[in-house]
Amino acid sequence: MNALKYAVGTFVWAMMAFGAVHAMAQNGGDALKMPEVPTFIVKPEERLAYFVRHYWDHFDFGDTTLIHRTEYAEQAFVDYLSIINNVELEQQTASIKGLLDCANGNGTMYRYFITQFEHYLYHPESPMQDEERYITVLEHLLKSPWLKEAEKERPKFQLQLALKNRIGQVAADFSFTTRQGKKGRLQGLSLRSPLLLIFMDPHCKECQSLVSTLGVNEALKSKVEKGQMTVLAVDTDQDRPLWENIKNDLPSGWMAAIDESDIGGKELYDLKRMPTVYVLDKQKRVIKKNLSLEGILEVINMQTE
Repeated sequence: MNALKYAVGTFVWAMMAFGAVHAMAQNGGDALKMPEVPTFIVKPEERLAYFVRHYWDHFDFGDTTLIHRTEYAEQAFVDYLSIINNVELEQQTASIKGLLDCANGNGTMYRYFITQFEHYLYHPESPMQDEERYITVLEHLLKSPWLKEAEKERPKFQLQLALKNRIGQVAADFSFTTRQGKKGRLQGLSLRSPLLLIFMDPHCKECQSLVSTLGVNEALKSKVEKGQMTVLAVDTDQDRPLWENIKNDLPSGWMAAIDESDIGGKELYDLKRMPTVYVLDKQKRVIKKNLSLEGILEVINMQTE
């Protein structure tokens, strides 16, 4: 789907959200006033871009009492993240920078928005997690005068990890041993199809659940059997006795291997969440990362279609 068609379709959704907020205000609710798009802007993608640029026009960044009104400030923020997801990444980046520039005039307000961005874009359990957008936040944060140098150590580390294995980049190489005892490397794999790369820990119940669910997924089974998708499950725990016990429990059509590069310890990948799932293309470039089960199933279904 090209950018124009995407903007046309999603603009309708954005305007619905806009109307819902106004309806809430008219009914006595507590909501941020939304910008009104000038009528002379007629192209849907331009109207959406204007809406995103001016989303915070009516927010008083000097009034710190607003941040204690969850139904006002946090709800406005959540709606904002949902809406900007419908424009190109470059526009999202500019919008986030603009928001943080406005908040940067007040230390309390700035810290509030930084905290909200971390909660929604960085936390592994957040359905809105998005490292690409969070990189913009981290880069802005590291230039802010409101944080002492010691306070910047954590965001520096977060940024260092976030800049690895970005969408479009060739994924970091690592070595492994398959359950058959064969040595290999990620970059040494000859792929004829997209690779579903699953980093897992046998102790992790979420990992066990994911493997069980995907193991009986008929669409994935079909794709693997037809050579239209490859699955590589990598045990990053490096507990070899446990690996020997569980390796043959993994689906027979998958490549199953144990990490030989200390992926987590050397921070080759950000493994703050287990399981961590990537999709790579045939050249091992990152297509998607940090996928939830829903995201994985969406990829499988898209591939199926």
